[in-house]
Amino acid sequence: MSILPSTLEDAASQLPALLLLQQLGYTYLTPQQVLEERGHRLAEVLLPERLRAWLKAHNRFTYRGQQYEFSDDAISAAIEALRRPSLEKGYVATSQEIYDRLTLGFTVEQTIQGDKKSYTIHYLNWNPREVDRNDFCVTEELSVQRTTRAEADEEESEDDGTTYRPDVVLYVNGIPLVVIECKAPTLKNPIQQAISQHLRQQQPGGIRPLYLYAQLLLAVAGDSDSDQEEGRHAPRYGTTATPAELWAAWRDRAEDDPRHAADRRAHWQQLKNDSLNLPAGYQALRQNPERRALLLPTVAAEWTLTVQDMLLSAVCQPARLLDLIRNFIVFDGGQKIVARYQQFYGVHETVHRALQGQGGVLWHSQGSGKSLTMVMLAQLLAVRIPTAKIILVTDRVELDDQIYATFQRCGREVVAASTGTTLARLLQDEHSTDIVATLIHKFTAAVKVLERENTPLNRPNVFVLVDEGHRSQYGRLHARMKQALPTAAFVGFTGTPLTKAEKHTAREFGGLIHRYTITDAEKDGTVLPILYEGRMPDFSTNDGPLNNYFKRLVAHLPEEQQTTLREKYSQQSRLSHAAQVLYAKAYDISLHFDDTWKGSGFKGQLAAPSKLAAIRFKGFLDDIGLVTSEVLISRPDDREGNDDVHDASTDEVQVFWRRMMDRFGTEANYEKTLKDGWRAPSGSPDIIITVDKLLTGFDNPINVVLYLCRRLREHTLFQAVARVNRCAPNKEFGYVIDYEGVTEELQLALKIFGNPDFEVYEQTDLNEAIRLASLGAAVKDQLPQARAHLQEIFQTLLGTPDLAAYTSFLADEALRPLFFERLRTFQRLLHRAMSSAEYLQSTLPETVDSYLHDLTFFQNLRTLVLRRYDVSPDFSHVEPQIQKLLDTHVSATEMLPVIERINIFSADFPALVVERVEQEHSEEGVAYEIGTQLTRTLTEKLNENPARYQEFIDRIKAAIAEYRQDRLDAAELLKHIMAVREEFHDHAPATRPAHLHGRAVASAVFDLLTPSLSNVAPDDLATWATQAEAVMFDTVHDAHGTRYVDWQKPGSAILRKLRQALGDQLWELRRLDNTLAESTLDDLERQLESVTIAHYKAN
Repeated sequence: MSILPSTLEDAASQLPALLLLQQLGYTYLTPQQVLEERGHRLAEVLLPERLRAWLKAHNRFTYRGQQYEFSDDAISAAIEALRRPSLEKGYVATSQEIYDRLTLGFTVEQTIQGDKKSYTIHYLNWNPREVDRNDFCVTEELSVQRTTRAEADEEESEDDGTTYRPDVVLYVNGIPLVVIECKAPTLKNPIQQAISQHLRQQQPGGIRPLYLYAQLLLAVAGDSDSDQEEGRHAPRYGTTATPAELWAAWRDRAEDDPRHAADRRAHWQQLKNDSLNLPAGYQALRQNPERRALLLPTVAAEWTLTVQDMLLSAVCQPARLLDLIRNFIVFDGGQKIVARYQQFYGVHETVHRALQGQGGVLWHSQGSGKSLTMVMLAQLLAVRIPTAKIILVTDRVELDDQIYATFQRCGREVVAASTGTTLARLLQDEHSTDIVATLIHKFTAAVKVLERENTPLNRPNVFVLVDEGHRSQYGRLHARMKQALPTAAFVGFTGTPLTKAEKHTAREFGGLIHRYTITDAEKDGTVLPILYEGRMPDFSTNDGPLNNYFKRLVAHLPEEQQTTLREKYSQQSRLSHAAQVLYAKAYDISLHFDDTWKGSGFKGQLAAPSKLAAIRFKGFLDDIGLVTSEVLISRPDDREGNDDVHDASTDEVQVFWRRMMDRFGTEANYEKTLKDGWRAPSGSPDIIITVDKLLTGFDNPINVVLYLCRRLREHTLFQAVARVNRCAPNKEFGYVIDYEGVTEELQLALKIFGNPDFEVYEQTDLNEAIRLASLGAAVKDQLPQARAHLQEIFQTLLGTPDLAAYTSFLADEALRPLFFERLRTFQRLLHRAMSSAEYLQSTLPETVDSYLHDLTFFQNLRTLVLRRYDVSPDFSHVEPQIQKLLDTHVSATEMLPVIERINIFSADFPALVVERVEQEHSEEGVAYEIGTQLTRTLTEKLNENPARYQEFIDRIKAAIAEYRQDRLDAAELLKHIMAVREEFHDHAPATRPAHLHGRAVASAVFDLLTPSLSNVAPDDLATWATQAEAVMFDTVHDAHGTRYVDWQKPGSAILRKLRQALGDQLWELRRLDNTLAESTLDDLERQLESVTIAHYKAN
């Protein structure tokens, strides 16, 4: 036996997880026990009788001072209310219904002494002091019936694809609340693979009924050192329908929980050691027949604490799990969201201070979910302090629905204070515990009313939560609040650094409560890095802005293109100087977005200096015609448009506004319609033009580029730039294209503001304000290296003009993933380079051309490899930005067309092969293409005739092996593979009796038996095979020849009957050959069952 540890999935990840979870307080249930508790129904995911027992034992209601048990009918009604949810309202909406049921309970009527009243049955005990009254269990390999069947996939399903089996599931009171997928740490991107498996299992046709109940989903991969493994390779967690890019890591930072930091790591280490050193956990696992060989520990050891251990300990410890589920899950905009670690710790630290009457400021980086943190904080305050008066000061209209829905689940009402006087009266109501949502000016007005009436509010437990948009009023707000609300605690939220003056005010309110910086956010993958490029042409020359811009624009272009553009620009030469500046920027923006992002599913944002400029930008973008755009502005006052720096001759702003109101009816509908279209990947517009709106506090993950055409200052600039750093599929960076020199000023400001003499910002804080990297500089160094790494794969072939040699070189399966990965890196970097004016202007045209030439070559090579070897790499679909690069910079005539695969079942197959050989000038390539396609087809159909089809697969593999050993030439290889195809398609083997012709099932049975019964006459075997076919057919069809529905599902009565019938029939086979071993008969029974399913599977 090896003395080295195993790196396989079970030993490295699943087994340690099961042992640690038991140490955390979960009772292990074997898969067999769970199946019994599910009534042997694979579609059932609850443990109904376990749930019933808990509900009965832990729910009481009080009537006239006396406690009573709920009736059995009431308990049954509560269980049925949770079972078999309908998905008619949609996946996430149904998940929300179940979540509300779990957190709020189920109301039933009970009659005592003739008096009927409503009472609530609770499914879980949420009281933090009574967590151990719940029933915590863990099981593994939970086989769950899929809602529809799909093609079987050996890596993710069993029983012919009818079920999925999550690795680990945690039950609380018989309800599956946590699903964990484990992967071997040696796999490539194991965490991403685990997340992908979760997402596949949640697809229609998967096991959504299980995931509807699950509140936490974990992706783990075992043995990574907790001190080293961070970032995208760390284990991650999410919840129902969380997109792959939004799964979060849980980090263990001392500053997050300073009161317990010293003991936490030691406690986790002790849990780890006990889980692997004590025999109890192993003994429980050995109840599972699959784990009976598990050895008990013999020597106590100090084990390495892994990131898997830390995540499980951090989120699955029973009290923490229930806390996360009840207080840190919210539903927002059709998404179910679970808190990230900084939100969890930040909220708890704030509540800890609030219980002592203190407030302060939370500094959580842009994009880290501050708005939802505010909702989670208010929610937990409402739960922990039932008498709390909570005032939410926000101008986020989008939060209104979220706030109302969240507090409705807490049993608390949210009241919108429409005026300052109304707010003052709500505050003065000593018995009211309403949560009040208001705007900053209404809050200020309410404070004035309290001051004027000299009626300070002295009630305890008043909390004022103010978002970042009002930080400029912290100081004034503090002074007045101390007079009018002397007992209130003030909590501010910011995503950008506080000035030294603001820090002074924050200290008076309680200081900095919790900090989560841009470094933390990027490290965790919460936000994306931002690349910027300054595009600030000199518009002050006598030649005019357009002429000067034109010279810069065409400097690197051929003369023919310069002439075409010169004609275009001559039409605009009579514009005013200011308008020419706008037009030049609009043209540059149009070209950039069209070349880089148009049609990719990503959107852009243009920040204009004024409403009039925004309207004119749209006019110019429309005239140029390369992109679609819309203007989103607030309602203008009566003066706007009449006195503008651009000297408008007509009231363009007012005219524009009236046109929008005619088009959309109301301001709210105007704003909502434009936002919705901009948020939709395939919707319109491509670019949204704003002045102030959407620059702060509005997230659109597919917003990839900000065109900065206005001057912004301090934290407004930080916020605006951060609009593009949100995560989205296939989005690596956010981009800022600066037409005002703001980013250069920002870099200078970061130095100046940190100067002690300047005394505005702390330098260490500024380092965490925002991170910007130059777009041009970022690619200039990396692109040559990426190309070199790609070419390095083909070191021995460089210089040869033979494309087929490269294709043959990639016959090595081990090389292909490396090629795909390095090609993708090269393509991404080249996409960035081609979007950078700085890079194009500083790089020789012949250098750029060489990169594009290599792009064309390697992309064509990729096309050939995909077709020849029938492979589907992770990016068989080309990423949107890469496809845009190909469409824009590579001529269609240079690209190999995507040719349909040869139809191996076509009657014209031989002619098609000749035609393809003439097209590609390569018999080898066509042989590989047909061979891989034929192998895939045979593998998919293997169970229809396992003996014969496996023989064909082996012959193809043998021919390819001989070719690679130079024992066959390309023509001979093609001939061998063509022969296999002909036999597969047209001919029965000579050893098969003629009367089996046309009987596919009996032929498959005959072929299966022949190797084991070579001494039996073929006609006798054929007769037995025909009888076996009749047994198979009759068993799975009724008397009318109608196939039984879902007969092949595991555990079905028909499947058990089939196995019995096949066993009886095989026993008859011993009359033909009494030397057949019982083990051979057992193998044949399993194979015949597979043949039956392959031919007669219910649709």
